[in-house]
Amino acid sequence: ARRDVAARAQTAGSAVRIQATVIDDAFIAEIIHQPGEQASIKYLVHREGQEPEIAASVTVGAVTYMPPQTRLVDLGCLKLATAAEDYGDAGDLFRNVRFFIRSYVHLVDTKYLNIAAFYVMLSWVFDKFPIVPYLRLRGDIGVGKTTMIECVGSLCFRGIFAGGATTAAPIFRILDRFHGTLVLDEGDYNERSEIWGDMNKILNVGNRRGFPVLRAERKQQNEQFDTEAYDVYSPKIISTRHEFPDLALESRCLSHTMTKSGMPDSMPLFFDEDFHMGAQQIRNQLLRFRFQTYRGATADPRQRFRGLDARLNQILIPLLAITDDPAMHSEVLAHARRYQVQLRDGRRDSAEGKVAGALLDVWKRRPTFLKDGVEHRANEVQLKTVNERIEQKFSESERLKAKTVGKIVRGALGFETANRSGQVWIAIIQDDINRLIDEYALVDEDQVVVPVPSRLALQGHVSRTPVPREPVA
Repeated sequence: ARRDVAARAQTAGSAVRIQATVIDDAFIAEIIHQPGEQASIKYLVHREGQEPEIAASVTVGAVTYMPPQTRLVDLGCLKLATAAEDYGDAGDLFRNVRFFIRSYVHLVDTKYLNIAAFYVMLSWVFDKFPIVPYLRLRGDIGVGKTTMIECVGSLCFRGIFAGGATTAAPIFRILDRFHGTLVLDEGDYNERSEIWGDMNKILNVGNRRGFPVLRAERKQQNEQFDTEAYDVYSPKIISTRHEFPDLALESRCLSHTMTKSGMPDSMPLFFDEDFHMGAQQIRNQLLRFRFQTYRGATADPRQRFRGLDARLNQILIPLLAITDDPAMHSEVLAHARRYQVQLRDGRRDSAEGKVAGALLDVWKRRPTFLKDGVEHRANEVQLKTVNERIEQKFSESERLKAKTVGKIVRGALGFETANRSGQVWIAIIQDDINRLIDEYALVDEDQVVVPVPSRLALQGHVSRTPVPREPVA
């Protein structure tokens, strides 16, 4: 901060901005680390057709831009390139990244190894896209999650390393300052804690551009509070032992469950100087990749991948935009489809999924009524019956309170309810049922229709004839 203030004083008469990336029509400037210098963070400025040049500042119009200075680089918490090195073509770079990860991380699933290598390359051009997925490693202790995220994060665009004990305040400030890849180890926050609430918000809004974290702050004592906006949009790599309690956050991730497996004797048990030198070289190659591909990186927002939810389509479009290789596309899509099955299983087991399943069961068993001599089924069910079905299906520890069920029906599931004769009725049609089956991977447990007592008032109609039980399918 003192260096930033001094820089402003030295450039009196012009506006000064401290910024990690400067993009103009004529050049792209990115911060790099120059070890041994007093102000060790400089700009590397790329102009089309020229070799990149190191600069202490760049000027656009009346604005002078200067790189942010920080000790995080010296402490190893922030990983930067030191130059822009040649790498061949994009295929060669992908293979370099993939080989480096494979040299230090034992992954049984080689398809996820490809996804991790793709993710590294995406991180270096992520800001060309309005949305970016997260890479998440899940598993018990001792399966190599930390090794994996440290290895991959060391290659990503401005890797910012943080542990699970880090609070939200420094996270959103560092992300706003450097716009790098957050590498978060042990991200299993206690969902009842204040830290989880703040981190959950940062992670939920941080995969999409245009949703900053807002804070009321004042610069000096006795000043009025003013609103500050912190941009937390960036790639993120997270390790956890369990699934996230928030399904929305879960759907933003490309996840992989790591298991214990025999590590080859040739693989190091910790990272040595060779690792850090190799990671530095690949970061330098990736910086040149950013310079050469940034302006041409595009994605079609109307692209669709068959069989995947809209959310997964969203996060895969930028990931697959960095390569035209059909084989690589097939591997990534195959993993995404497997992951979608896991997500839907998780939704089915959630509180919302339990209510949706009970609602489906009750709807399939809903009573009939006669109208103009024709038997019809009602387009509504009783909330009370849904609660009763939940009590039948689940043990006491898994049941939900009636008040909670009502909130889920009206909120997460989006149904309209009406009070009549002291009962709450849920309006529901076949399209609603189809939506629930798709969103929560529901399966009809049976085709039983219960007998209906005579003179049951329903939607203004009266069923005058008992309906016999239909056979179980």
